[in-house]
Amino acid sequence: MRQLLSLDRTDEAAREALTRLLEKAHRWDELAQVIEQEAIDESDIEKRIILEKKQLRFTSRNEAISAAPRMHGRGYVGSRLRMMTPY
Repeated sequence: MRQLLSLDRTDEAAREALTRLLEKAHRWDELAQVIEQEAIDESDIEKRIILEKKQLRFTSRNEAISAAPRMHGRGYVGSRLRMMTPY
């Protein structure tokens, strides 16, 4: 699935299947990466904010499980959200 997404980022069925598999396997870090890529590809700012918040939720879940700090942790996602959100 991941290879299919790398070939065609617009394949919604592959993205949804990969998302379900990663959720069922509790692979939060990888799921956050898939959502991050989806947010990067999204041109609609409101949809992008929703995706960034979703990524933040899975990044937070992974950080609660693992004590190891992540480069794309909550602070990183939060700062991207603040840049997109009007004051």
